Amino acid sequence: GDYRDWTAQIAPLAAHFRVIAYSRRYHYPNPWTGDSSDYTLERNAADLVAILQALHLPPVHLVGHSYGGSVAAIAVAAHPELVRTLTLVEPSLFSLLTDDAEGRAVVARQNAAYVQVIARLDRGEREGVLRDFIDLVAGPGAFDHAPPEAHTEMMDNLPTLKPLLAGKNRGAPLTRHNLPALQIPVLFTGSERSAQIFHLTEDNLEAALPDVRRITLKGVSHFSAREDPAAFNAGLLGFLGGANR
Repeated sequence: GDYRDWTAQIAPLAAHFRVIAYSRRYHYPNPWTGDSSDYTLERNAADLVAILQALHLPPVHLVGHSYGGSVAAIAVAAHPELVRTLTLVEPSLFSLLTDDAEGRAVVARQNAAYVQVIARLDRGEREGVLRDFIDLVAGPGAFDHAPPEAHTEMMDNLPTLKPLLAGKNRGAPLTRHNLPALQIPVLFTGSERSAQIFHLTEDNLEAALPDVRRITLKGVSHFSAREDPAAFNAGLLGFLGGANR
């Protein structure tokens, strides 16, 4: 994905806040300037911190989805002074699941699937592997049910998929033992139809953090902000309104 993921959020949120959506390194329309070996959670989090510092913003309401949610959480852990609230939409912080047998088994299955995705990408498969990957993270049929503009966006960013998956286990992962006790309010937005691994991750985050609100959107998959923007936006604005009081 890229900044276009948030198209349905920008106008409703901009009625109340200054809104900035950005694309991570190598994501559309950003150029490829290296060999992608620097595509890690740690590097992406440092990029986000650099953006916030360069804009000289007061503490922000930070929202991140999936891998972007992991990037946001790692950035906040390193620089909590930059953030007022944190909203995580099914973050892929699967390192939080390594403390028990169920979590380790779920992560092992997911990693095995990722290895197969990388192998297919190396063989030059494109649309087929993209469909299977999206269905893996969002549920069977998710790719075919997505609108044409979503397919275009995914294909635009397909070159980032291999470095994203290959770099997930590099850098400094967060675990329940080293996750800082963030004092800022945190919202978890989950989806009813998402894979078990995301629900388990949210359970572990909720147990580790002191000020948490959790919303589960009905009838949607991992791409809830696109699939049901009205419900997603209402939940987010309700959280941010309460955080502002």
